[in-house]
Amino acid sequence: MIANVTSSRMNWDRALNEFARIVPTDSFLTSLSFDAPVQTASIVAPAAVPTTTATDSTGSTDSTVTPPAAPVGSSTLNVSGTASGTVGVARVMDRFALVPWLSNVALVSATRNGDGSGSSFNLTATVSQEP
Repeated sequence: MIANVTSSRMNWDRALNEFARIVPTDSFLTSLSFDAPVQTASIVAPAAVPTTTATDSTGSTDSTVTPPAAPVGSSTLNVSGTASGTVGVARVMDRFALVPWLSNVALVSATRNGDGSGSSFNLTATVSQEP
C-alpha cells in the first residue's frame, strides 16, 4: 500500500533539476503547472469483515470482492516561457522531448513579443512516468 502511494507521487526536486538542465540558455520558463489525473474511489470491504456469500441450488458458494479502481486519465504538464525567437521555442520543445518521463510535447501557442525581445510560448506534455 505504501509503495503504491509513494510510486505515484511527483518527485519535484528531480523534475525541477531536469528542467534547469534542459532549458536552453536563451530561453526561460515563466510558469509551470501540473494537472494530476482524476482518480476514482471504490468501497472495498476491510479484511476483517467477511464478504457476502451466495449459495445456489447445487450447494456451491461464490464470494466476490470488488478491487479498487485504477487511476483514470493522465497527468499533464503545462509550461509557459520566453525564448529568443521561434527557433528558440522549437529548441525548448526538442529538449522537453528528451525527458524520458514526458511524452506528447505540444505547442499550444507562440507569440512574437511586441518589443522584438523574442517569443512567448505555452507548451503541454503528458507525464507518462513521474521522476
